[in-house]
Amino acid sequence: MRPVEFIGMIGTSNASETRAAPAGPGVVDKAFVAATARGHEYAGFDRVLIGYFSVAADGFQVAAFAAHATERLGLLLAHRPGFVAPTLAARQLASLDQFSDGRLAVHVITGGSDDDQARDGDFLEKAERYARTDEYLDVVRQAWTSPSAFDHDGVYYRVRGGTSTVRCLQTPHIPVYFGGSSDEAIEVAGKHADVYALWGESLAAVAETIGRVRAAAARHGRADHIRFSLSLRPILGRTEDEAWARAGRILDQAKALRGAMTRSEVLLWVRLRARTNREPNFRRQHPIGPYITDFCCSTARLVIEVDGGVHEDDERQLRDARRDAYMNERGYRVLRIDARAVFNDPDKVAADIRALALAPPPSRSA
Repeated sequence: MRPVEFIGMIGTSNASETRAAPAGPGVVDKAFVAATARGHEYAGFDRVLIGYFSVAADGFQVAAFAAHATERLGLLLAHRPGFVAPTLAARQLASLDQFSDGRLAVHVITGGSDDDQARDGDFLEKAERYARTDEYLDVVRQAWTSPSAFDHDGVYYRVRGGTSTVRCLQTPHIPVYFGGSSDEAIEVAGKHADVYALWGESLAAVAETIGRVRAAAARHGRADHIRFSLSLRPILGRTEDEAWARAGRILDQAKALRGAMTRSEVLLWVRLRARTNREPNFRRQHPIGPYITDFCCSTARLVIEVDGGVHEDDERQLRDARRDAYMNERGYRVLRIDARAVFNDPDKVAADIRALALAPPPSRSA
């Protein structure tokens, strides 16, 4: 049995959803990075995640600085394919593994929101992004492991005489972490991931996702190779009610800080109000056919989809319409809510959810 590993996270300043980030030069606080990295090492964490955001400091630089400030702490560097050539990324990652004495792992993030991708000039659709990631990792792995120069002809990348004199210190290469719950994501994870990362959900939902990932890995002869990482943010209280109340206060602080709500905060809001009102149980990330719903109440045949409320182009609306039609054909009603609506008129959105959750389920037409 492999040991359990504990992974923390470091940022470049003392900021969070409830604490405003400093402006100007203070957004990169070297003393804070060094202190939090050393604190994780002292506390016995195995790794720390260095996140990727289109508006944030470059993760490679943050990871290199944290490696210099510590001796044993592992580094999990989030990396988005598509913005540098895969051969260059392979050399960058291998070099950092060498300079950190074999402490590096990479967390492949195929994409954030469409808006976050667009800030760095990426306008591919989600399915295409995962297809590109698949090919990207094929090339990266060749650059790490090929004993001789290689050629690659693909849809997104072409390489002639690819080779590198720098290889990962770890063998055969650094660990590859991977996340994403769509069918496309899980298929790529089954092929490439050493560790599949998922968010904390119910035990049943976690078991379901693990089963899907293992099945995908089995198609590539890797069913026993892949490991799993579960990301949790514990909110503590002396009782469950106290912990939920604290979660509500955290959400209120986040809303007040920005005068808005993010998609993840809307997801928390739905959970909080459903629990408070004793409504039918909503399952997070429940699959229906090829789609993963944000929330699904099977007894009420109700699906809730949470939108960011920003990206409203015609293609997005068409995709949403196809998704909703698929749900309707299978007897599910779909309620779409966005961050702006919840922030501006939470009582109305709450009433809409409650009315649908408690209404008799529709007849199934397909």
